[in-house]
Amino acid sequence: MCQVIAITNQKGGVGKTTTTFHLGTKLAQEGKRVLLIDADPQASLTVCFGIRDADTLDTTLTNALQAIVEDEPIDPEMGIRTHEEGAKLFPANIELASFETAMINVMSREYIMREFVNIHRPNFDYILIDCMPSLGMLTVNALAAADSVIIPSQPSFLSAKGLDLLLHSVAKVKRSINPTLDISGILLTMVDDRTNNARDIATTIRASYGDAMFKEVADVQTADMLKLPVPEAHYHNVVLKPSEHQKEMVADLSTRAERVRNKMVNSSEDNMLLITNDGRKLALDQRLVNPMLPDSDTGKVTACANIVYDIWQRTTPRRSTQMVFCDRVAIRCYK
Repeated sequence: MCQVIAITNQKGGVGKTTTTFHLGTKLAQEGKRVLLIDADPQASLTVCFGIRDADTLDTTLTNALQAIVEDEPIDPEMGIRTHEEGAKLFPANIELASFETAMINVMSREYIMREFVNIHRPNFDYILIDCMPSLGMLTVNALAAADSVIIPSQPSFLSAKGLDLLLHSVAKVKRSINPTLDISGILLTMVDDRTNNARDIATTIRASYGDAMFKEVADVQTADMLKLPVPEAHYHNVVLKPSEHQKEMVADLSTRAERVRNKMVNSSEDNMLLITNDGRKLALDQRLVNPMLPDSDTGKVTACANIVYDIWQRTTPRRSTQMVFCDRVAIRCYK
């Protein structure tokens, strides 16, 4: 028997699409026949399936729903894409937004997606609907078509604040449109137990909706928590000789410091703090100090570029990857 699950929350960025995608692919890996329906005009789930330009698709959810409104026959295989993990997708694009507006004038508009889902029920074990971040007509349609609801929610103030409104909307749909609709649970996502804020809000949500909460959470895993291997680092220090311009700067700084110590200059015009700040420029590539200066073979940027190029030449046969971390000097010079 096919189970239809709507993954919804009117708050955006809480992990609805990620939950839908990973739940669907995991069920497919276990041998289940799974159809994922992208019911969001932003088409994030469609992008997760590797479709980068959803707006160029010939057949999307908009076409299928429009066919139902116009009482046209629908081929069950029409528009369905297959992921390498085995799950299937019915994609969406931005056209779905304009269709939602047009649904206002359609008779029995709350049941359009239900008719579409019922066409596919015999062919799948699970149908997961990725809802848009709103409580509009498309979300109502998804709730009307679903057997149950999963509500992803972050342990954050704004996400938790909207749970009452969402649960009220689900209850209203259950009362008026879909009496068999159940809440499978509230799924906490992006939980970082290292922060007091996340722990406190998660505790509050569990205290308020304990019976509706999933015991598992989609938590944040850092490298140390996952016990990932740490690559061995080899440090190579390069000592550069000062350029003529840097030598001139050092001499000038020394002269200024001597004048300050001998009280030969007003502190409002020059002082040791200003001299110290100017002395930091010695660590910069000379072209940052004065863009009119010529390139120097002994400059920091040149030395860094030479090292990167040398490593690239030596490791090209192994197709290795370099990660170059640049400070302000290198970033400014390479722009």
